[in-house]
Amino acid sequence: MYITVIGTGYVGLVTAGCLASKGHHVTCLDHDPEKINLLQRGAVPFYEPGLQEIVEDSISQERIVFTSLYEEAMAKSDVIFIAVGTPLSEQGELNLSSLFQVSEQLSPFLNRHQVVVIKSTVPVGTARKISTFIQNIAPHSKFEAVSNPEFLRAGSAVNDFMHSDRIVLGSEGAHSRKVMRQLYEPWVNEGTPLIETTPESAEIIKQASNAFLATKLSFINELSDFCEVTGANLQDVTEGLKKDPRIGADYLSPGPGFGGSCLHKDSSSLVSSGLNYGLDMSVIKSVVLSNQKRKKSLAEKVVSYCGGRVEGKKIAILGLAFKERTDDTRESPSLDLISGLQALGANLIVHDPFVSERSQSLFLNIKFSKDVYEALNSADAMVLMTACSQFQTLNFFF
Repeated sequence: MYITVIGTGYVGLVTAGCLASKGHHVTCLDHDPEKINLLQRGAVPFYEPGLQEIVEDSISQERIVFTSLYEEAMAKSDVIFIAVGTPLSEQGELNLSSLFQVSEQLSPFLNRHQVVVIKSTVPVGTARKISTFIQNIAPHSKFEAVSNPEFLRAGSAVNDFMHSDRIVLGSEGAHSRKVMRQLYEPWVNEGTPLIETTPESAEIIKQASNAFLATKLSFINELSDFCEVTGANLQDVTEGLKKDPRIGADYLSPGPGFGGSCLHKDSSSLVSSGLNYGLDMSVIKSVVLSNQKRKKSLAEKVVSYCGGRVEGKKIAILGLAFKERTDDTRESPSLDLISGLQALGANLIVHDPFVSERSQSLFLNIKFSKDVYEALNSADAMVLMTACSQFQTLNFFF
């Protein structure tokens, strides 16, 4: 198929690269000319294991191209994936302005009964709103809108796409269902479950999945605090929980709170959407508040371990990204920790093996170290923020 992917961020580029690797002809469209120039040279602007190799191979096989021109991107497209950002506002609502802007710009080219696929994270009802919006501004357009949410984890996104645990298609059109079945046929033939449903149900599946994972993480974090004050062994407690098949073993490792662009955003969006329908999503709301409280309390924990004062002390922070194997720092708990300790006069030095110098340049007030032992040298305290494998084998007698 001829596929257009609008947006070359995390979701868009992974989607484009993986579909190109399956033999499709993919054109990536982005309004940022600097990013397009970078990609045309085969350089990926962020770190994700395996993605660089897929993009380079697809370019060499002439299966993927990059452009800033809608005319070029839409010339032959059968399927258009929209994967633009939908940032969260302070009120907990997703900003869909980029999604509607893209929809307006592509509408003049929808003349061959193309399938418009929404990959961006969106609240329930968005696919139907986009479809109505395009029909109103381009009455003669021929297309069908589909909700096809992504379930990609930072650090394993390529593997998650190529070996999906499920594919969710929200559509009410016979043509779009036929096209999307054909697109994902290789995955279905390998045993990946295909869930065909309405656009609204598909949108909720995406956000509910992340909200549930956020709930598990907040639960185990609160339980870890309870074990700490009662003297219980948290590892034994979690092992007991994991043996219950109704609970499962995943997402039961306590930490500094969840970060990234998905769990917090989808949970907050569900709470906001619930209010729009007159519902108080009290469980999910409490998860969001619990996680915010945990991240804000990180500096207090460090101060306590340092004897009640950190002014003038050197503190090494290992891990800036919100998890290992990614350079994504969005909503990272490390940022809350750094902000809190800086306000108290601590001298901080940060090491993260995955956050590039280009990304580090965005943090003007943070001192970075390329070497973990340089960061630890003469430090009064070390705070381990991500579970990078190299941090698990540190020699503290260097």
